[in-house]
Amino acid sequence: DDTVDAGEVGSGQCVTALYEIELKNNHSSSEDLGTVYVRYKDTDTQSFEEIARPLTGTLIRDRTIAQAPRLYLAASAARFAEWLRQSEHAKTTTLNQIQTIVDQVSAALPLDQDIRALADLIRQADGLPRAP
Repeated sequence: DDTVDAGEVGSGQCVTALYEIELKNNHSSSEDLGTVYVRYKDTDTQSFEEIARPLTGTLIRDRTIAQAPRLYLAASAARFAEWLRQSEHAKTTTLNQIQTIVDQVSAALPLDQDIRALADLIRQADGLPRAP
């Protein structure tokens, strides 16, 4: 819907969107998972553009923190947010689980101060009241 403003991303900024996909038990890596569509307004032409990319089954593979630390960082930040708001999606999650992953990500990316800040926030969250 091009009449709805979904937000702005300024020049030089980026956005990460995380989606969890639950696969059927009989899913084959040769099957496509679906298609991702991204719509945006070109600021030069003021026209709306759409990009469509297939999600192929070959994208599914095990990744370690060492191989994809930023993926684990994004997922951990999202899981922490879900934990804070007592989301249905984080019912079985503990702060210790999140903290363990973030500490490993921090070790993989030792120069990233933002990861240390997230780790500190997770430590401080223990014992804080959470949203009902």
